[in-house]
Amino acid sequence: ASDFFGGEHLDEIRLTMDSADWRKLHDNYKDKKTTYAAELSWRGLTLRSVGIHTRGSGSLNPIKPGLAIEFDRFVPGQSLLGLQSLILRNMWGDPSTLHEYLTMRVLERLGMPFQRTAHVRVMVNGEYVGLYQLAEPLDSTYLRSRFGEDTGELYEMQGGKGYHFQYWGDDPAVYVPSLFGPKTPAASSQGAVIADWARAINLSVDSEFVHAMDAYVDLGSYVAYAAVEQFMAELDGMMSSGGMTNFYLYRRVADHRFVVLPWDKEMTFGSPTRPIFEGIEENELLKRALRVPELRHRYLETMLQAAVAIGSRGGWLEQQLDREYSLVRESVMADPARVCLVDGVTSPCPLGYFESGVEYVRTFARERASFIADAINDQGWGEDPYVPALFVGSIRNAASGATTLAPGTIAFLDVRLSTQVDARATSWPLPFSLGGISVTVGG
Repeated sequence: ASDFFGGEHLDEIRLTMDSADWRKLHDNYKDKKTTYAAELSWRGLTLRSVGIHTRGSGSLNPIKPGLAIEFDRFVPGQSLLGLQSLILRNMWGDPSTLHEYLTMRVLERLGMPFQRTAHVRVMVNGEYVGLYQLAEPLDSTYLRSRFGEDTGELYEMQGGKGYHFQYWGDDPAVYVPSLFGPKTPAASSQGAVIADWARAINLSVDSEFVHAMDAYVDLGSYVAYAAVEQFMAELDGMMSSGGMTNFYLYRRVADHRFVVLPWDKEMTFGSPTRPIFEGIEENELLKRALRVPELRHRYLETMLQAAVAIGSRGGWLEQQLDREYSLVRESVMADPARVCLVDGVTSPCPLGYFESGVEYVRTFARERASFIADAINDQGWGEDPYVPALFVGSIRNAASGATTLAPGTIAFLDVRLSTQVDARATSWPLPFSLGGISVTVGG
């Protein structure tokens, strides 16, 4: 499946289906339940009788519908390279077509959870119908590949409801499914757990807050993810004014704690000068977490790491932008169904919107890092000599040097820290602490 999202070349997905069904799909684009049969081809591989239907919410439109493809809809057990389904985003909210792809690359580079994406040309009955964003579904296949399990509780955050981790009572139905949409069978009956978490977030005393959170989430990882969202100037995510949105939560079987999984990053790159604490005070969990000195340090440190990772003019992010722009430009120009918001109305997208959108992202790539560095220095930032310094590439596979790890991998950590002890393990099994130093992974 990694070849499917490789992104080295601009691939094509070819769909063959009844032309009347393709028209119905457009005419009835708000009907996301009706599934049509199609044949799918990719790089010479062909699957017959896959299911295709529209998907999305605000992005729903008759010009260029967002699509979902279910490989096993009509043929039980059918899959493509181990994948059960695919998402084809129409990039309605992003005329540059680059926001989600680049944001996921940044998350991957920083060692955060990410969703594999790639641009793809879509052909229907031999006709080019548009450039789409191919996205990996957050399903059981995704969970097994990331966590080695898929029987935990997966929730999609339901946006636009003014929810920022407030405590709205103990009734489980207040939280699930109205705020946290269950996506796995185990999640449907677990609203009480989220109600308990919300109560602990809001009602635990300051001295017990970190300990209380430990049963539900790794606060360090949560704060670090929020820092990257803030760094990428996300307008429609964890710190949205209208309520948290566009992420999933997975409660792992291994430790019963929640992990944030990113989703739908079209609204990143809001402004290169977005303040580093924008929206924090509205979010009850982040507000309390950043009052803890160590977590505030983690938040600011992660932002600095992101600044180093993307660089400035000519840096890593601008290089990624240039590469992907050159890959998709001709297909964007030839896209017969470009769609975006024009004066607040979903309309055919003028080509100039694409070019100006790309230049806006380029400005962000050149200016964001220096703005962040200045803003953090204004906070009186000083690197703590007793806190290990982890940077991009610090953690990698001990054999190959790859920075993406899998369960069971022997990993190498390259860390700067202050110690006066030369300590070596002399017994088996190996100790969990050496010279007063220990490492924890996911808690």
